Amino acid sequence: MLESYVKDQEFSLVPNPYYWGEKPKVDRIIFKVISDGQARVLALQSGEVDILGGDLIGKIPMESFLELKNSSSFETFTNRTMCSHFIAFNQNVEAFQDKNVRLAMNYAINKKSIAENLFNNVGLEANGLYQTGVPYTTRENNYGFSNDKEKAKQLLEAAGYVDTDGDGIREKNGKKMEFNFVLSTEEFPEWKQLAEFLQSEYSSVGIKVNLNILDKNGYEDATMNTKTFDIALMRTSSDSWVPHGSLLEMFSILSTSNAAKVWYDEGLYNNITRALNSVDETERQKNYDTVFKFISEEALTVPLYYPVTSFAVNTDKIEEFEIGVNNYAPIEWQKLDVKQ
Repeated sequence: MLESYVKDQEFSLVPNPYYWGEKPKVDRIIFKVISDGQARVLALQSGEVDILGGDLIGKIPMESFLELKNSSSFETFTNRTMCSHFIAFNQNVEAFQDKNVRLAMNYAINKKSIAENLFNNVGLEANGLYQTGVPYTTRENNYGFSNDKEKAKQLLEAAGYVDTDGDGIREKNGKKMEFNFVLSTEEFPEWKQLAEFLQSEYSSVGIKVNLNILDKNGYEDATMNTKTFDIALMRTSSDSWVPHGSLLEMFSILSTSNAAKVWYDEGLYNNITRALNSVDETERQKNYDTVFKFISEEALTVPLYYPVTSFAVNTDKIEEFEIGVNNYAPIEWQKLDVKQ
């Protein structure tokens, strides 16, 4: 239960004496509010905090996590999540109305290299919009496209995009294949590194991508309200929001922009609604098969990377640390103990 609270600084929790379940082993937990990722890491290293991490809020910057992982001073913990990182298209952009272009944008990316080389095997390459384990997804209905830059080039040429002036950028009807790529690094600092990698990958097949890094408010406005992007780096929801709420969030019309956050197709929306309204599990699975297959077959997104939830812990002081079941219960608090 809440013991104290100082806005934008910290709050403390103490055991509820009337709770009927397992009693916690510690008598107080203090949560520090530290908005900057690097400042959070310094707080751990200085001893100001003893536990750092999480899937979203409090996330450890990727480069710092690798440093902490290789340090003898802290123990690191990771666990899979249900969140995925992907590229969304602005479907009002003429180029993306062509399925060949969307497919090419998928084939152009070496997703395996993202997980193995860019992020040092912290996480997995994406093989579909949703991670394995998300309810109702299967290998047959939820899939991506392997890296094949030659195929990407062929698809772009089939769509009419050719580099006629030798500047390395394809064009069609006099218009360059050049896109505004919107992202924010406040929630995921590693997105800058990821976006630079994607920029290079697209350049290799004749697509110019201009990075536009916005603060959190600017990013939400561009992606949810004004739709002032050509492509955008996004993530799916996780935990209990997946897949039900996540699908509606991404593929239904938003009142703020009169457009979908990711893509709108009337048939897809109707099938999502049908799946949500299904009572029989067999029928629901069949409806979800239709939904996920359409998203995959039509290449409505570019799945990139499956992140993990990560923590770094001062085990000289903390023992019995275990990652919890989801974002709402990120740590098994009742098992946590302090060394005497």
